Parts: sequence; C-alpha cells; structure tokens
Amino acid sequence: MRSLLRQPDIELDTPLHNVARNGNIEIFRAIIKFYAEINLRNAELQTPLHIAATNGHENIAKQLLEVSLCSINLLDKFQATPLFYAIKNGSISMIKLLINNGANTLSKIDGKKIPLDIAITDGNISMVKLLLEELRDDEDENRKVFPLHDAVEKRQLKVLKSIIKRGYAVIDQINEANQTCLELAIETNFVEGVSYLLNLKHWERLMRRRFKPITELDPHPQSPMQLLITKMPQMAKLVLDKCVHPIGRDVYHNYEIIDDVYYIPDLELEQCKGPDCELNQKIRSKCA
Repeated sequence: MRSLLRQPDIELDTPLHNVARNGNIEIFRAIIKFYAEINLRNAELQTPLHIAATNGHENIAKQLLEVSLCSINLLDKFQATPLFYAIKNGSISMIKLLINNGANTLSKIDGKKIPLDIAITDGNISMVKLLLEELRDDEDENRKVFPLHDAVEKRQLKVLKSIIKRGYAVIDQINEANQTCLELAIETNFVEGVSYLLNLKHWERLMRRRFKPITELDPHPQSPMQLLITKMPQMAKLVLDKCVHPIGRDVYHNYEIIDDVYYIPDLELEQCKGPDCELNQKIRSKCA
C-alpha cells in the first residue's frame, strides 16, 4: 500500500497531492499514515501544502503542518511559497495558519514582490492589514515595487490609507513610468484618492515640480499643479487655498507650489467640455 500511494501520475502528483487539491479530509486521514515523507514535489515542484493553500483547504494544511513544517517556506517552480497561494486564494484563516507556523512574510517572488505586495495588487484590505501587522523591516532597498501606485490603480482607498499609515512606502515614490501616486490618481480620475493625498500632512512633497524628460508617450510633461488644473480644477482650487496662510492681519502665500500655474498650455475648445471648464477658466484668470 505504501509504495502504491507514492506512485505519481503524469504531472508527478501523488494521491496526497490530489487529496490536498480536492479537500477530502476523510481520505486524507486514511492515507497520511502511509507516508514517511509528506513533502513530495510534483512537476511544478509543489508540495501537498502548496496545493492545500492554493485551494483553501485549511484542515488539510493544518494536519500537514502537524506532521512536518519543512515545506512551509519551500519555493516551487514559480518561486512561490505556500503563503503566496493562500493570498491569491484570499483565505485569511489560511494566511494566519501559515504565518503562525513560520511562513516568511518577506519571501520574494521573482526577486521583487513579497506577500504584502500581492495582497495590495489584489486589493484585499483585510489581507493587507494582516500582513502589515506582520511586516518586519525590509532591508532590500532595490526591490522595484510600487504599492501606492497599485492601490491607486485598483482604486482601493482603504488599502492606500493603510499603506501610508503603516509607512510601507514613501508618498512621493516614483514608479517606472516616472509618476507619483498622486499623478497616477489624477490621470485615472481617482478623485477620492487625490483628495486624500492632498490632505496628508506632507502633501507638498507630492506637488513639487520635478524634471520630466520629453518622451513619445509624454511629449508635453506637466507638473502636478498643471495636471490638476487641466484635469481636476476643483482639486486645483483646493491646493491654491492651501497655499494661502492667514497669520493675524497678514496673509502669506506659498509660491513654491503655485508658481507652476503661470504656464499652462492653452486647451483647444473641443478638449474642454463639461461643468469643470468654467472653473478651469476662473483658475486660469486668477493666475494670469
């Protein structure tokens, strides 16, 4: 019986892999005693624990871990540990089980993304909060990940807030497209995200002009202020108001941000249609 149960199929899956996949706990209990080694790998280098995590079978994962912890951080063909598959499955209880049994929350897939980055990309706020609580210092400063941008792309305001509150990323981080998360939020018309970012304590860091090369995709680079005026005039007004500081009888103006507005390329009339156009023109007239 023992040798029969170790026989793999064409994908190198053993009966133990298949039971971890279908989740039949009764069959699992009947055959587990015949395995002296439970961390067998299939053609994709996955152990039964990888399979159980992928399919959300917590009872089977728990019993596998009671027998052996050796596969808790084993990498498969895709450089993924069981924790990555639990995150893709979306099972909070499975994630907690794996972490409590020693799953490495800083393990990297493709040498870049850690489990938290996957959760952010998927936009699951419960998983993000759990993994942020487990986050330890990441000493790899060369990891090219952009969690704030991922949250903006998914329009996940709660995820965006959690990342910033925990300090997982600096707010003015530049992605591979040479954008801050604010610029991306403006471009994608994520109004709630723009409003939140502009009301942060260090909002000025997101508004400062920086060098942008002229490229085929961006032949007329614009500063954050210019982007706001052309795409979100109401938010541009918010920034202008924040640049005025009444102190007693005196009023001070922060020209560091608003000097950008003196140069705004003219828009063609057909490009400006809608209720924001009138406000846009008013802002322009104030800055002329």
